Amino acid sequence: GADAVGFWSTLSLNIPDFTRYAKSQKAQLTGQAIGLPVFMALFSFLGVAVTSSTTVIFGEVISDPVQVVSRIQGLAPTV
Repeated sequence: GADAVGFWSTLSLNIPDFTRYAKSQKAQLTGQAIGLPVFMALFSFLGVAVTSSTTVIFGEVISDPVQVVSRIQGLAPTV
């Protein structure tokens, strides 16, 4: 729902940053057509994988990234 709209609206506002070094309009369209859906799918998979793993590791589903990091023991998450 709203999270997908937020994701794509942020990207659409930054399109000039992504395309300023494109050699042509075709190169720009190719890069966006391949790159944006691939990375959205990758980030979506990572979100689902991390949220699913919290069930195994912590015994409950934790969808808030801040809570996930706060539950991790050790020095690295606090840095």
